[in-house]
Amino acid sequence: MSTYSFSGVFGDTFFSLIVPKILGGGDYYLKLHNLENILPAGWSAKGTRHEGRMFVSDYEAIRELIEHQPYIDNFKIWNGEHIDCDLDVTANFMESKEQISKSRPRNYSNQFAEANGIDRNANLRALQIDPWMECREPRKISGRPIVIFRGPQFQFGNELIGPVWQDLISRGLCSQAIYVGLEHEHAWFEDTFKIKVPRHPTPDFMELARVIQGSELVVASMSSPSALALALGKTMWLETRKDEPIERVDNYYPFRLNITYF
Repeated sequence: MSTYSFSGVFGDTFFSLIVPKILGGGDYYLKLHNLENILPAGWSAKGTRHEGRMFVSDYEAIRELIEHQPYIDNFKIWNGEHIDCDLDVTANFMESKEQISKSRPRNYSNQFAEANGIDRNANLRALQIDPWMECREPRKISGRPIVIFRGPQFQFGNELIGPVWQDLISRGLCSQAIYVGLEHEHAWFEDTFKIKVPRHPTPDFMELARVIQGSELVVASMSSPSALALALGKTMWLETRKDEPIERVDNYYPFRLNITYF
């Protein structure tokens, strides 16, 4: 049985699970308060919403969902246990040694594969097409088959009043959708577009996974809800950051034919 450890935030943790999924699973340990120590040179979480992470509360927020994955035997806070696969080394592979292109994008799965010795060609489908997380308890929201999230984070280069969002709203999005996210993010979304859309509270990520799994479509910007939807293999419209070419965006999976990027 192998052991894995990681120090990243919510979305990064979901993406990291592709490694134990491919390598046969085992025990997964979360390192607390270690994010600052693993960031690449020139990067810092100080003064951001991620300063000091991960916290015990973060562990509790994802615990049930991580334990729900069939290839994870145990999910614990790291306390000096021997680790076979330190997923934090991925921070040193954020720039691939190979040419980045739309057919070999710089997405999280490729970064984790390169950092952990996983053959990307032999595992193309597992890395780029198939979901690597699951939720066996879908929750359908009556009359609202679409899950939406848009937050102020990762909006680099995007217009505040996003035209695609405006178009979807004009076509009745708010009467067909449920919003997931924190209260202040929901308030920001409603205030930005001057609309009202109901919010489904998700006290932890297992509940978020249930709602996402039960949906027919996820429309989201880059953050933990879209990372989870991607890991679950959901049909998506995904708003990406625009300060980099699309092939460099961490959430760009061009072999997934059920994702529309805007």
